[in-house]
Amino acid sequence: MRNPNRLDRFYDDIKLLHKEYFPDLRFGQLFTNFLGWVLYEKKRDPFFIEESTMIDYFKEYCGLIK
Repeated sequence: MRNPNRLDRFYDDIKLLHKEYFPDLRFGQLFTNFLGWVLYEKKRDPFFIEESTMIDYFKEYCGLIK
């Protein structure tokens, strides 16, 4: 079983990025758009992506990583 404590840092990072880069979007709007980007730009099914990779993708989506 995965360590559930890994989620604290992940959600804290998501929260900070959401507030900084997409403050006007509701959570559903943000993640629908983001997961579509993952699917079409990264050619990955979001269902299978680990949090460590997902946060890197989210940072890229925010324009922080190329």
